[in-house]
Amino acid sequence: MKIDIADYSVYGNRIDALSDALIRSSAEKLGLRVTTIELSKNGIHHNHSPFVWLRYDLRCREDLAWIYDRAAFLETKGCCVFPSPSSIILAEDKWETSAALHAAGIDTVDSFRIDDMQLRDRPIVIKPRVGWGGRGIRLIESLKDVEIIPREDRDLFIGQPYLAHNRTFTVAVSGGAVIAALRIDSQGDDFRSNCTEGAAPVAVECPPDLADSAIRALGALGLVAGSVDIIESEGSCLVLEVNSAPRLSYDTLPGLDLAGPMVKSVSAWWRNNP
Repeated sequence: MKIDIADYSVYGNRIDALSDALIRSSAEKLGLRVTTIELSKNGIHHNHSPFVWLRYDLRCREDLAWIYDRAAFLETKGCCVFPSPSSIILAEDKWETSAALHAAGIDTVDSFRIDDMQLRDRPIVIKPRVGWGGRGIRLIESLKDVEIIPREDRDLFIGQPYLAHNRTFTVAVSGGAVIAALRIDSQGDDFRSNCTEGAAPVAVECPPDLADSAIRALGALGLVAGSVDIIESEGSCLVLEVNSAPRLSYDTLPGLDLAGPMVKSVSAWWRNNP
């Protein structure tokens, strides 16, 4: 089997490069022939292999639109693309993620449009629909604070109730099974400490309820491999985000192999979806 790892990472993301290298190494150990391709909006159109694994660092709606169009274009050329165009949208647009998870009956943080939000007994977190790592997230404690967002830009954001929690779990799933669970403990008093990369992850045993939520979340979005961010709040586990191009490299966990199982699952998915 000949595959392409086609990466759209125009922001100089070191983690993406390391993750791509792990995918390539694992694929080559399985006997796959691998080409790594850098994608860019103004770059040339490559002649791709029949099987394409898209990787990406998306930070705005334009990034998402471009990679979606690229995935759809590759499918018209007969390529089998992972993730599929529909899964990219469902996982990388937080509004679409929320809707898909709710439709599947999976517990997740409530999301609403900015102009529909109401402050009740707790603050509101506003976050970009596209992006990761806590970029652009704001804590809103007064409806007047919303006025800092121009009305014409409000569709780029979603609102969620602020849920206090002292740790976040990232659960990696491949082929319908959990392959690792990482716990990230919050640091400091800033609300963004719950969603940035300030703390080093710790590998832990995955509780059954978190495993069930993560497996179901990926299934609802049509993904055979990925990771799911989950928080525990008020006695329940709630899916926060789903990562269709997950981080696979952690400096503090050198023995952790996420790429190997994911390559096996994705290659099996390709064989079943020629």
